[in-house]
Amino acid sequence: MLRFSTFVRWPGQLYAIVTQTLAGFEHHQVMEIVGTEGSMRTWWSGSMDRTLHPSFELKVQKKGQSECQILDLPPSGELFELEEELKRVLPAFRERRPIISGEEARKRIIICLEAEKSLQDRCEKQLTF
Repeated sequence: MLRFSTFVRWPGQLYAIVTQTLAGFEHHQVMEIVGTEGSMRTWWSGSMDRTLHPSFELKVQKKGQSECQILDLPPSGELFELEEELKRVLPAFRERRPIISGEEARKRIIICLEAEKSLQDRCEKQLTF
């Protein structure tokens, strides 16, 4: 079983919590973002990571509102994302262009590597982009 949680902070009082559980009791992912202008909570659950029938939800609560709004989302999950990625990658390969910039890809790799180091070192890592 794999369970991973991380707490990500930005300047000011902005932060996000991401938790992912694989195996044990199905596959689950939760992300919460809270800021000065509002907050959001999203979750995804499936019997397997490659399910065609996941459960998921996205709630947003804007500053000054007493209740959150549930947003409609198209089906999501690894199978749906792989299909969408293929729709984008194949034309990009033909046209010899990237689907995202190297700089944007670099940021995501740094976040993953530093999250792993933070876990090993048992301390926060400060990232600057």
